[in-house]
Amino acid sequence: MDRRPALGRSGERIRFWQADLNFSLQNQWLQAFGRFGSFRSEPLTNREEDTMAGKRMTKSQVVAHMAGKMGISKKQAALGMEEFVKLAYREAKNSFMIPGLGKLELKTRPARSMIMRFGPKTGQTIQVPAKKVVKFRVAKAAKDSILGGR
Repeated sequence: MDRRPALGRSGERIRFWQADLNFSLQNQWLQAFGRFGSFRSEPLTNREEDTMAGKRMTKSQVVAHMAGKMGISKKQAALGMEEFVKLAYREAKNSFMIPGLGKLELKTRPARSMIMRFGPKTGQTIQVPAKKVVKFRVAKAAKDSILGGR
């Protein structure tokens, strides 16, 4: 064991037993909560109490959930999700429908004139050219499910 003095958070020297205690507490924390600090060891389910309170799910959480629901490996679920996204990108030009969720479509925004409100051209009228934009229209079933039927 190295006998040089260890430094605490504020730079003060701490005793070796304190350094060993800190290390063992870190190990206990890692064993209790996992390597990356996740408080969940089981995949998420549809129950209300298991939702991520106010936080969006990460890609790995979505993949783990889908793998658990379908009984496949996480790698297979990730590949399936990537292929689904590639299909959506390719077919968005022709309006890609996801049943129960919504529609991904390509729209043409017409040219328009606009009065500048700030910057060096304040008050001048400029022409904004036409362009293509991608839009997602949420399905009525999804709106009713998320908003509670109004």
